[in-house]
Amino acid sequence: MLLSGRLAVIVSRVAGKEISTRQAAKILGVTDARVRQLIKEKKLGKKRMLGRDWLLDEDEVRAFGKQPRGKRGAPRSRVRLK
Repeated sequence: MLLSGRLAVIVSRVAGKEISTRQAAKILGVTDARVRQLIKEKKLGKKRMLGRDWLLDEDEVRAFGKQPRGKRGAPRSRVRLK
């Protein structure tokens, strides 16, 4: 488990399918800040808060990770430079 100490004990006692934003970030290959951003954008659903951290449904996170992603980066300009 990524968490250590008291929080790890609390999380392990919670229903087995709930994971922290840090664990979700590791599954998705992004930062925990990006996971929080996805929650804010309502692309990932949060289950509840534990202290100051969100707990997420592990199955939902894995399903989100399997969705095809759009093109990344800024759109290219239609103006061609000569």
